[in-house]
Amino acid sequence: MLESSSFLIQISTAKGWIDIDASIVTNTPNIAPEKHLSENEKYDYAALTSITVSKPLKALGWKLDFDETIPPITPLPDKEAFIDSPYPLLRLLLLPHWETDAEGKNGKYVTPYPLFQSLLLERVLLHVKVQGLTDFYVQNDDTVLNSVKPFEPFGNHPSVGSRLYFGHSELVSKRLNSIGLNLQWMGVPNNLATHYANYTYPVTTTKKDVTTTTQESLIGDNTTFKTAISLVDQNLEISLKPQAELFKVTDASQKHTIEVSITKPTLDNRPNYVYQRDLTTPTDNDLKSWRRYFYLELNAPDFQHNAYPSVASAKSIELATAIANKKPDDSINAALYQVNPPYTPKLKSFSIDYESSEEIVIAQYQTGTGAERIFHQHPFGYAEIQPTQESESRNFLPLYDHEGELYIGLNGVQSPQKLSMLMQMAEGSANPDLDLATVEWSYLSNNRWISLRNGSLNEGHILNDATHGLIDSGILHLQLVSVLPNTLLPPQLYWLRAAIPKDCNSVCDTVDIHTQAVAATFVNRDNSPDHLSQPLPVNTISKTLEPLSDISALLQPYTSFGGKPIEQNAMFNVRVSERLRHKQRALTTWDYERLILEKFPQIYKAKCLSQALPKHPSDLGRVEIIVIPDIRNRFPFNPFEPKAPAGLIAEIKRFLTDYMPPFANVTVKNAHYVPVKVRFAVRFMPNCDPEFYKRQLNEDLNEFLAPWAFNANSDIVIGGSIYANAIINFIERLDYVDYLARFKLFSSEDGSIFKPVLETPDSDGYLVQAGRPDGVLVAAHEHEIDLITEARFVNENFTGINYMRIELDFIVGSS
Repeated sequence: MLESSSFLIQISTAKGWIDIDASIVTNTPNIAPEKHLSENEKYDYAALTSITVSKPLKALGWKLDFDETIPPITPLPDKEAFIDSPYPLLRLLLLPHWETDAEGKNGKYVTPYPLFQSLLLERVLLHVKVQGLTDFYVQNDDTVLNSVKPFEPFGNHPSVGSRLYFGHSELVSKRLNSIGLNLQWMGVPNNLATHYANYTYPVTTTKKDVTTTTQESLIGDNTTFKTAISLVDQNLEISLKPQAELFKVTDASQKHTIEVSITKPTLDNRPNYVYQRDLTTPTDNDLKSWRRYFYLELNAPDFQHNAYPSVASAKSIELATAIANKKPDDSINAALYQVNPPYTPKLKSFSIDYESSEEIVIAQYQTGTGAERIFHQHPFGYAEIQPTQESESRNFLPLYDHEGELYIGLNGVQSPQKLSMLMQMAEGSANPDLDLATVEWSYLSNNRWISLRNGSLNEGHILNDATHGLIDSGILHLQLVSVLPNTLLPPQLYWLRAAIPKDCNSVCDTVDIHTQAVAATFVNRDNSPDHLSQPLPVNTISKTLEPLSDISALLQPYTSFGGKPIEQNAMFNVRVSERLRHKQRALTTWDYERLILEKFPQIYKAKCLSQALPKHPSDLGRVEIIVIPDIRNRFPFNPFEPKAPAGLIAEIKRFLTDYMPPFANVTVKNAHYVPVKVRFAVRFMPNCDPEFYKRQLNEDLNEFLAPWAFNANSDIVIGGSIYANAIINFIERLDYVDYLARFKLFSSEDGSIFKPVLETPDSDGYLVQAGRPDGVLVAAHEHEIDLITEARFVNENFTGINYMRIELDFIVGSS
């Protein structure tokens, strides 16, 4: 569904961007190459608000209406100009709209970008119709005139050949399709034929050898007065309309419009002449020095200023003769001898309408040239449209074909140079169930992202990637090359991009990025045997052994990794005993667990789940192993939901391949953490600040429900359950709690939507269970704690709309 509300149309004015009401239409006809609008071509720009596209979309159009109340359409003011263009800008933006699911929940802002993402731009047609242009240059043969005040276009003594010159920057720079001259005359008689009735001339006719001379009026009607309209282009005079009526035929005092069509004017003596745009800006006040202007030339007959004295004299003689020859019974009609003074044309108002069109054929589009340029606005900048990789076509909208992108701006790069960059990842945050996505590294040059890899990790400008595709923390070594300026992102920085086409969750979240990183390796110099039993704490290393002038400071923001202490006798005995039992073969669940814990000291717990009877042949030989990493003295990590990195999980799976039976199908994954939230009403002891102890109680609850997040020696239980009585007993034993009431349990399988835990008749009590064998019950970070502010608990205070919450007390079900 295409809707006009999907787009916001803006135009640049002297006051910045303003919004324009627009109608979207999809029935715009195709335009053949090199075909332009003519006066008789009309496009159906119907004001449609919603159109269902049932066939391939061939064209998309908008009709924009501007009235005289908007500010002047100009380039953006300097303080708002973000696109380098000396011309006004028209901006088309996709509008986000609020969208919810079928149940009216989980609302989010979305845009119709997918609907237009695949559209390729073939050609653009700009058609402009302007009405009432008044502030333009105008002059006649005598002087320069003011177009906004009444003036005499042909002077105070007009004669055949008198000219009126006019021009405007818009009229002379654009290639016009048509022009309309709106004339409102001042002091003109309604009927010019009556006004000039006695301006006669002798007409001699001969019939049957009889010659007769009669007096006929020179002015037949209002249309007798005509003008020729011409265009002067580079000193070439081009006739546009040889005969144009100056006055309305019915009433000369009414507003009159002269319509002139400008199709493709030609010159017989200049066969190669082409009427096209001329972007030269006129600077001289003398119109006749411009490269292009228009003029009106008065045709015959003129307004009889030269004939008036002789006509008036002749009529006076005729009147005197008539009086002298008058008989007593005769009457003289004075109107037959009255000669009105000639009318001197004077315009009360003069305005111009025009239509112009310009077609941009994308196949012939050259970036950086021409007045009509097309830009794509991006989140942090802009860029002129570029050809697609497959062809010379351009995308209608900016192309974002990656699911996720990370931009890194580097300051002070002296390219070419080598860069070592530490990517500290939130290890374990990647989804190991997804196929590992390929990270595409590239650099920005001349508004184009150019690959650093060139198809292979060992080629191009990626020297080494210790992150293994952003699944582990490590140092990325890059060879930076020289780049050209850009406008996509702030140009003062050197920009790198890490892009992932799909499955962004297959890589880890980023904790921090550090440049100028090096890896320091521990060298044993008769250190204590237990030196490597614990990671090196943060900021233990603060300087080099010997001062180096090139290094101003040294920072160790994270703990060390990869250290393994010397095996003690007790550990040796355990390892040997376990080896004698499993014999380096993974046959039982116990074998899998001990092999993993022996090989990977960074794993705290491994649990091989027992498989029930297979329901499908594909389940035969399926082995599922849950691992929990050792987070003791490690930084950074998520203390509530510790997860092993995807790279470590893949390494464990590869290790087991050599020891498991050939028919076994091993899956290694992190535990599934199930947040548990509680809601209850509590009364604190007297003299206890409710707000302070409410936060303290929330923290104590988290420590009770997830003790390993606060005490590294606490165990993490896979599976299991938590009884409500145990939580209530813990809360009531706190010295700042008086009593509690209305206790409820909630759990969430996805970490966002919590559902109430219901007590079943056949259960051992009110409890919350993991629900699946790989589940680990963990504390929700925020619990719902209601305060009992009265001396005793009143149940009615904790019911009703003001108390109940959606998805905790209100359960919204689907119909």
